[in-house]
Amino acid sequence: MRATLTVFAIAWAMIAVCQGSMTLGDRLSAFQQLKEIKISFDAELLGLITEPKSLDNLSPTDLIDYLQNNYPLKVEQVDSSYYYVVLSESEYHISLQDSLGSTEIIPELSSVLVNGSPIPLTVKDNQLRFSLKPSLRDTIQIYTPGFANEQLKFSTLLNRRSFEVILNPQFIELEDLVIRDYLTEGINLDPANQSIDIDVSALPLLPGETDGDLFASLSALPGITTPDNRAGNLYIRGSSTDQSYVMLDNIPIYSKGHYFGTISPYNPKVIDEVEVHRNGFHPRRGGRVGGAVEIKTEPKENGTVSGGVGANTLFAMAYVKAPLAKNKVGINFGARRSFPTSFISPKLEAITEMVYAGSAITDNATGEVLEDVNVIFEDYQLGLTYQPNPKNRIHLSNIYTFSKIDYSINSPQGGRFPEQFDGFNLGSSGQWTSKINNRVQSDFTISLSAYRSQFRAGDALDNEPIPTVNGAYSINSIQDLSISEEIQIMTTKENKLDLGIEYRYQDVYDNYKGPTPNNNPDYTRLNEESASTISPYASYAINQWKNWFVQLGGRLNYFSKTNEVDFAPRVFANWFASKNFTLKGSAGFYNQYISQVKVLEFSSGGFDNELWQLADNNTTYSIHGSQSMLGGVWDLNKWVIDVEAYYKTANNVTYYSATKLLQNATFFRADHEAYGVDLFIRRKFGDYIESWLGYSYSQLLVHTDTLTYDGRYSQPHSLNTGISFHKNNFKTSIGWRLSSGLDGNSIESANFLASYENNTNGNGNPDAISAFDSRFPMVHFLDASISYKIPKTDDRKWSSTFGLSVINVYNQENLTDRVVRTGSNPRDPNIIDRNAIGFAPNLMITFEW
Repeated sequence: MRATLTVFAIAWAMIAVCQGSMTLGDRLSAFQQLKEIKISFDAELLGLITEPKSLDNLSPTDLIDYLQNNYPLKVEQVDSSYYYVVLSESEYHISLQDSLGSTEIIPELSSVLVNGSPIPLTVKDNQLRFSLKPSLRDTIQIYTPGFANEQLKFSTLLNRRSFEVILNPQFIELEDLVIRDYLTEGINLDPANQSIDIDVSALPLLPGETDGDLFASLSALPGITTPDNRAGNLYIRGSSTDQSYVMLDNIPIYSKGHYFGTISPYNPKVIDEVEVHRNGFHPRRGGRVGGAVEIKTEPKENGTVSGGVGANTLFAMAYVKAPLAKNKVGINFGARRSFPTSFISPKLEAITEMVYAGSAITDNATGEVLEDVNVIFEDYQLGLTYQPNPKNRIHLSNIYTFSKIDYSINSPQGGRFPEQFDGFNLGSSGQWTSKINNRVQSDFTISLSAYRSQFRAGDALDNEPIPTVNGAYSINSIQDLSISEEIQIMTTKENKLDLGIEYRYQDVYDNYKGPTPNNNPDYTRLNEESASTISPYASYAINQWKNWFVQLGGRLNYFSKTNEVDFAPRVFANWFASKNFTLKGSAGFYNQYISQVKVLEFSSGGFDNELWQLADNNTTYSIHGSQSMLGGVWDLNKWVIDVEAYYKTANNVTYYSATKLLQNATFFRADHEAYGVDLFIRRKFGDYIESWLGYSYSQLLVHTDTLTYDGRYSQPHSLNTGISFHKNNFKTSIGWRLSSGLDGNSIESANFLASYENNTNGNGNPDAISAFDSRFPMVHFLDASISYKIPKTDDRKWSSTFGLSVINVYNQENLTDRVVRTGSNPRDPNIIDRNAIGFAPNLMITFEW
């Protein structure tokens, strides 16, 4: 009997729950069957409205009154037995509440924004009252001074016409002081956060780029350069690529990009924001001593399904964004893939000539690529958000990038000798954000990144990479797992305390076999290292002092491989002298336990692909760095002037005494010192024209135990200027870049010359020696872009954009490196110049809906 009652109770509860969660569409379907009438309605729309009670006891007339009084719906009666239900303009009553309960919200100062524009409203009984017809196409926000804008979900507007909105005070964002359109539309400067934020959806047409390539966009910012014109070879104020943190939704990215860093591995159509830090970063980030590039996606749970397809001369792409599960889940997906290898566009040909200049597959005299180089690359991104309730939000993100390059060369023993390079970066992350109460928020994050770079030649292509195989190979892989928890506490309306801890596990593997000079046996190496890093951190942001914003923090690191403990304090400060002028400064210490070995080209082919290693205090060491900056920014009317002076160090950077692994070569340490000044000026002319000028003076010095060298990619003077025009659907821009030449008298060159003189017993060719004794000539490029968009209309539900871009319009030969090919007679070598990319046109077309 007790079991029967239990089963009955459970069944009754289940029925009650199911009935309580029925939609209005379900209720109307049951109602029309019971009353033997016909009700026409949008099932998908009414499926978003939850109706907790049965409507069966109502008459058709009462039903009409009930629907029109409680929902933004209008019911039309066609005849005595046929009705139809449609969305209608209705009056809403909204109360506003401070999430901390500490501030009275005055609704008279508030506005309701529809797609960014205010609509008419009245205030009565301390409520905002306004008329609105909800639409999935519209973005509805509540604006109140001193509080973050709160977006009203479409499902909320459907279910209730009277409700309360909780507003979160703006504590430290200082949104009113963000400088919009810093360089151009979509690129903003946040003085408080000391970051440059890129709104990818609003990113304009930049010179030489029509596809919104993220890395190409970054290189337009002052203090960020790509010395060899490869978009992924980002130098942030003298810090090499491995010293700056690049991450996608907390996933560390170790790959420079497709085709050895010439093409960004991110689909801009599914990227929402990029945050760039040139002067250090929040203590929640660690493991790098340079800058940071945080790439963020955020699938929307509301809105409409959108997507697009497109192509340029390098790849084809597609993307889709969609809300799911009654506006509780948002998903986005993006994919890009190169064309079949039989198609070689002018831009791809120009990239290939740049990448393989000075290698065995190019002509010594002309630089022409003599062999067919097959290039395949692809990338996929999948993101998902789930918000079960206003206090909890889960964000999942995934990325996969893959590149493969293969070709054949003439073997000294006769016949063809195949070579192949492939690499991938696979990553996943999850973040659970939970608002514990009005003052406390929790962020739990987990990420996993897997990276591999692999070169194989000869029989090693099809056989296991072991020393007995007839061929060469080099494999470098990384596994990176991170788990972190952060608690954010609003101590007052103005101040915030962040407390967190991060655990990171890294495993680095390398396997190598390669030839050595003078017919000596091949050099082999097999190494695998793993380590854990535990890092508690804290940051306190103070905004209570008038005109001041100060952030104090620190990060404590324990690195298990070497049993070392490092503390890295950091401080950021801003003084807002006026509405238009801000002084800013920062200082801090940083530590790095995984890095690339300088000079050592771990793969073959004539391109740099440096070896990643964990610090072990034997061959590779922990890098300890410092950064400081002092500057000011002036924003007045159509002018922006930004000046920053900086000083940076990075000690214990690992170098190798040869470009290839050799029996008698050694690992050694050097210290980096970088300093300089970045100046940026932007001027708007009317509503359609923007111009900019950026100038950087910088020095990068490399100190060994006995000598000091200029950095290989040191360019003391760099100028970037351009102008853009944007009116309606037409855009065009043109820009000119001028920089000092790279320094031939670097530590890399010194190592080569020492090896060369050793091989020639001190009787080397003077031309070979003099080729590296001075700075290379200055480099300069003229880039241009143009595009036109066919917009959506009420009758045409799609849009299309056509674009043309050209890099290096006048095909300037810009020297970036020199290669000495000794051949059979080291005393009579061939000296080959390696140039940056030449004339590179690109066409683009997209269709979006």
